[in-house]
Amino acid sequence: MEYRRLTTEEPHGNVENMLNIIKIIDCEVYLRNWNGEGDLNLVDYCKAEYKRIYGTELEANAEEFGEYMDGDDLLSLFYATAVGYAELRERLKIFEDNGLSPKQVQELAKAKTEERLVMLPCKVGDTLYWVAKKRNDHGTHDKHIESSVVIRIWSEGDGYWWITAGGMNRRCDCIGKTIFLTCEALEKALEIGDGEK
Repeated sequence: MEYRRLTTEEPHGNVENMLNIIKIIDCEVYLRNWNGEGDLNLVDYCKAEYKRIYGTELEANAEEFGEYMDGDDLLSLFYATAVGYAELRERLKIFEDNGLSPKQVQELAKAKTEERLVMLPCKVGDTLYWVAKKRNDHGTHDKHIESSVVIRIWSEGDGYWWITAGGMNRRCDCIGKTIFLTCEALEKALEIGDGEK
């Protein structure tokens, strides 16, 4: 069964609207399209409701406001629920933005726990850079930078991962030592190496 995304910035229908009615904009919680009049800041909404219910204004900024919403009344409960819901929605949105379903997240977590998850330093299509030597007319070798696109990544089950790029096979653990993901990183490593001599 295909996973249906829950978070969206353009909800349609009752269910999508309920799941996305609260959102975070610039680290503050908002009620989405409140009463059809656009997004409403949660603190502003609660301040207006507090004044309506108790007849007094709360003079507090967004950072301080939570201290006033620690009672057992419905407004405090609504505020706490909205803030908690917004945080949970944002975390779920991160997974969904990366195309992961809850089942896939569970599978990845299990693989990590069982030490079966491998984080490769590059992917097929990335360009790698390294220093190559070429014999010159004087019988010595000139160094120059070469690059090539990764066309294959594989393992033979020996615990090592290999990369094919530039007609050569290299171990993945060479990346960052003798092979680099950017020309700038390679040049920086060469400067450091020359400085140590």
